[in-house]
Amino acid sequence: METLNEKYIREAKKAGIDLTINEALDENKQDPLWHGSYMASFVYRGFLVTMGALGEVRATLKTAAGEEIFCVDKNNAGLFASEMRGFIKDDQDIYEKEAEYSKTDGETGLFLGNNNWYEVWIYQEETRVHLSDNMEPMWDFDDLFDVEFYKKMIDNYYEPESEIQAAIEVSGGTFYTEEE
Repeated sequence: METLNEKYIREAKKAGIDLTINEALDENKQDPLWHGSYMASFVYRGFLVTMGALGEVRATLKTAAGEEIFCVDKNNAGLFASEMRGFIKDDQDIYEKEAEYSKTDGETGLFLGNNNWYEVWIYQEETRVHLSDNMEPMWDFDDLFDVEFYKKMIDNYYEPESEIQAAIEVSGGTFYTEEE
């Protein structure tokens, strides 16, 4: 059976893109809480597109036995996945434990003080000049890996030299073209 990593890589190859995925993706763990920082990337027309999960996860899980498990991830390292995987099995379990917290007035269940979300960044590959505002998409997980969308966006909105020039001028740097 094809894994999610294999599926997204196969779909990207059909679009002419060599997608690099930096972590094992799970069909049942698509909530951004499970992920940290840069999840995947590819280069198209001299632009580096990176997709990932950012935020600050602060979670407390209270069990029926009175145990409290805390997770704080301010470094986008994906600590929720490593620290909570023994207690929370998948997305559905997250949502059920959050509902339980509300129903029990915080006696048991999962409390999330902060959260993660998916973002996309576009850079000029050679200089690593950041060209896009961090896009905080309202994507679902599948949309995050839709390389055709990013290709269209780059084709329609990015002129490499002018975008690089604008970014460097804003930062106070200089820009030279081959003609100069």
